[in-house]
Amino acid sequence: MIDQMSLPTADSVVFRKRPRPVPGDLRIAWRLTVVILILGYCQKNKASLPKLHLLSNALKDSESMDRLSRILDGSLSVMAWKVSVEPALGRALDLARGEKLVVFESNASYRLSDKGEATLRMVMGDDLVLTEQKAFLLKYAKSITNTFINKLVRVQAGAAP
Repeated sequence: MIDQMSLPTADSVVFRKRPRPVPGDLRIAWRLTVVILILGYCQKNKASLPKLHLLSNALKDSESMDRLSRILDGSLSVMAWKVSVEPALGRALDLARGEKLVVFESNASYRLSDKGEATLRMVMGDDLVLTEQKAFLLKYAKSITNTFINKLVRVQAGAAP
């Protein structure tokens, strides 16, 4: 049984509002911009959901971009990559669809709409926005194939590459 004397009273509990920054990769505006950039750098402005997840995870920070670039260059094993599915990307894709920035295609891929392409031009026109991410995507986005992504997933699942 709980001792009533040890429980705080309503008068003794104080809540203080304290600023707590939200990490950039959890901000919907950042994630939405990244989705538009990824699609803009991929072939025909479209990408499969697994490719979106892979690139979105890579773009979170410099360390992740470096790790994936070394895997793609062959200097690091695919075992070094942690395959993950982030709910934040799903929310960003839902928002992008709702805002008519992307179109979901019948082959389970996403493509930039005309409105999405206009937004991409605005983002690309600002040299101070996501410069590291743009450079990474320019170098690697078109070369990442579904075959490569499937290999990553198989290795992570314990199957032979």
